[in-house]
Amino acid sequence: MSEIKSKDICAAFWTTVPGRESFYSCTICKIVRKQGPRSYANLLDHLEDKHPDYKEVYLKQLEDNSDGAISKIYGATSKAKNIHSWIRQVVY
Repeated sequence: MSEIKSKDICAAFWTTVPGRESFYSCTICKIVRKQGPRSYANLLDHLEDKHPDYKEVYLKQLEDNSDGAISKIYGATSKAKNIHSWIRQVVY
């Protein structure tokens, strides 16, 4: 397997914060962090400090082709799973 890129890791664990340029929310714990202009270091530092198993979780996500959602590994509410199911049926 090729080297894991920081960009891909951050795309899996971080979402943009609407209305706040360069700010991202952790999909696991919802903490908000600012991304530097040319670096993912701040976002990756959070993952390493607060979620040390993030690489294993990411690799498991890649292996799981049925859903692939990080929330599946960490757990998701039944409401979220239901919404996701409906979206998949409509889109696919």
